[in-house]
Amino acid sequence: MPPPPVEIKGEMEYKVERILSKRKRYGKVEYLVQWKGYTAEEDTWEKEGNLGNAREAVEEYEREYEKTARRIREEEDRAYSRSELPGRYTAKALYGWDDGKFEREYLKKLERNWNK
Repeated sequence: MPPPPVEIKGEMEYKVERILSKRKRYGKVEYLVQWKGYTAEEDTWEKEGNLGNAREAVEEYEREYEKTARRIREEEDRAYSRSELPGRYTAKALYGWDDGKFEREYLKKLERNWNK
């Protein structure tokens, strides 16, 4: 049985277990809230303004979100480092361009994109 709401500043409110996700809808930020004592089916999207008494949960989510985003950016940067990009001859082998029918200009553009 889920817990009843608690009274905070004269209003009945439910306790937030944690924030699961974030989205922007109609130009406003909303958070997917997991409510304490409730199942996943009862998670709801709440506007940022509705979570005034759950600032700690929102701030914790934002810290974790930023750490994860930073880690992903760093992994992507490492994955596409210049030394790992294929050169002209590797590209020819990978894409079957060894028959001499590809346009030199296209290959130059491809190399420029790889070097960015």
